[in-house]
Amino acid sequence: MYISDKNGSNQKEIKLYGTDDGKDHNMVFGMRYDVNFNLDENYKGPLDYFFFGDDDMWVFLDGYLICDLGGVHQTLGAEVKIRDAYKKATGVDLPSGEHTLTVYYLERGQSGSSCYIEYTLPEVSHDIPENKTGELTIEKQTNNSDLSKDYTFEIELSDNNNNELLDDYALTVYEKNNQGNIIIDPERSDITYRSKGKIKLKKGQYAVIKYLPLGTKYVIREILSDDDKSDTFVSACDYIGCNVPQGEIPTDGIYSIDGEISENNITKYIYIYNNKTYQLPETGSLGIDPPLIAGSAGVMTTSFYALTLKRKGRWRKRKR
Repeated sequence: MYISDKNGSNQKEIKLYGTDDGKDHNMVFGMRYDVNFNLDENYKGPLDYFFFGDDDMWVFLDGYLICDLGGVHQTLGAEVKIRDAYKKATGVDLPSGEHTLTVYYLERGQSGSSCYIEYTLPEVSHDIPENKTGELTIEKQTNNSDLSKDYTFEIELSDNNNNELLDDYALTVYEKNNQGNIIIDPERSDITYRSKGKIKLKKGQYAVIKYLPLGTKYVIREILSDDDKSDTFVSACDYIGCNVPQGEIPTDGIYSIDGEISENNITKYIYIYNNKTYQLPETGSLGIDPPLIAGSAGVMTTSFYALTLKRKGRWRKRKR
């Protein structure tokens, strides 16, 4: 796993603890879920909650904290008599009617996680809160046939008040292999971003940043190489398979596009295309995109005809 500082530089590799399958995993995670139940006034049965695990665990009943096992620790257990805990937190007996038990759990120790939960409640229904997030995808395409060439991008993220994001977000790079299957490029993936970072993509690769909060603003900048600065048109669009315009040659060698993650569970797709022009040294022309040559039979025929006339004129002059 690789991490970088808040400016996107000084990347370093972090070695995580060994795992059962020998692969790296995100060892720091959390969850929240809500349990709704209806307490009938005639119900006299048990109201219990039991937890066994690590690390942090907090339980709230209707917003009142009734169990606190916060902190990084070894596996611990907690058994809560809900009626007693509620009265201790509020000073009154638990009333009949609708109630919500909310559980927060975090794993922060990066080694050895366990979580066992058991509860006894009447008329239970579950409510798993939905995280309102979106994701950002950046795909690189070009008319350059060199599949090994790297294209450098700078990614800047901020909240809707232009402040840096509070959490880190992992970037994963995908590509197609020779069999046409989508695979992950491990050398360019598992890099975390908070406010700013850099990534290199090859032709056909795309980078994905998931679970960005709604309202996240992004700025994507392609930093053109010295070889591309003077003769590469850059353009972008925001959907797959779009018909990109010819674009422009960035005057400072940097092409920028910005936007916002504004819809829940929607991917904001940025498709960036480089159209590099080429010199034709045998004719000394100004440079033309190879696809234009193939589609310009009329232009080529006219040029050939003019050349024929010139040669014919010379032949006549010599004949005289």
